[in-house]
Amino acid sequence: MTRVYGKETVEAFLAPVAEAVADLLADGDFDLVRHCEGHDCVMWFYDRTKGHRRRWCTSTGCGNRAKVAAFRARASQI
Repeated sequence: MTRVYGKETVEAFLAPVAEAVADLLADGDFDLVRHCEGHDCVMWFYDRTKGHRRRWCTSTGCGNRAKVAAFRARASQI
């Protein structure tokens, strides 16, 4: 079932967020809620990956910055 929410009021705009939080509290596995390993990132995420080894909130954001920093650190040692 797909729900369609209106965005005319603040309450209608926040309804999907409240529903997601309620779903997490009722049915979620809190061992899979993790803090992003990004240097200055404050985001938390629910790790739904198969191996449950996700490290960053987004691979294109924090993950990319961490990988580029590691590459530059290795390159400067050569």
